[in-house]
Amino acid sequence: MQFSTIFAIASALTLVAAAPTPAPESSPAAATPAQLFKRKECPSNYASKGVCNGTSCMWGLVNYDCGVGSCVGAGAGDGSCCGWPSDGGVAYCPNGGF
Repeated sequence: MQFSTIFAIASALTLVAAAPTPAPESSPAAATPAQLFKRKECPSNYASKGVCNGTSCMWGLVNYDCGVGSCVGAGAGDGSCCGWPSDGGVAYCPNGGF
């Protein structure tokens, strides 16, 4: 009688150990290679550089509206570079700004 109980417990543990693990969570869209290579880098002549944050250009902790171009669409998106070619003026964003 004890042998059958031990056998049942051992069998159950074997089944649990052999169960497939759940698939890992897919990586966020920003971490896929297609998204990383799509982003644009800032031109080297920019005096101040920020990053696209939604539909605006974030520099420091402040979001500025895109004066030229857009942070939405092909070649843009969160994390893409945006900035100001000279001190002051409007922000240039990647989609149409450079």
